Amino acid sequence: MICMMRFLDRSSLIYITGFQPTLEWRDLSMSESKPKSITAPDDLLIYTKMGDFLTWLFPILNTFPKSQRMVISQQISNSALTCLRLIVSARNARQTRRKASLLFELNVELEILWKLLTVAHAIGFINAKRTENGMKQLLELGKMCGGWIKRYDDPPQN
Repeated sequence: MICMMRFLDRSSLIYITGFQPTLEWRDLSMSESKPKSITAPDDLLIYTKMGDFLTWLFPILNTFPKSQRMVISQQISNSALTCLRLIVSARNARQTRRKASLLFELNVELEILWKLLTVAHAIGFINAKRTENGMKQLLELGKMCGGWIKRYDDPPQN
């Protein structure tokens, strides 16, 4: 009967059993949960920030006019997912040359994504506040990518 009671709401539980549940014993519907960030197994910060950017971006892309969802919205979506793919690939690359190459590709893709969001704003699909928020997130991702590039692309110092 305890398993059945976990799915009942609080008022039904009090009515059926006659006791009030304590704070330690609550079902999941009563707890307040915040959306968690997407994290990599080793908590790579750029991966987490890219996941946060994607969760911010996709609901906005769904507000684009239906006629443009398969054009600019699709390009923005593909570019953002390519950035995520490049982050994962760079993290898993074993050779430093390969890692540096993937990071340069990521930098280019972030710049393309920046321009696509600028075009979407200029056309009027994204308002100024959302564009500013997206640009701040992309700027932060770009800085992280730049730092990662410097780590693997530094020439030897004499």
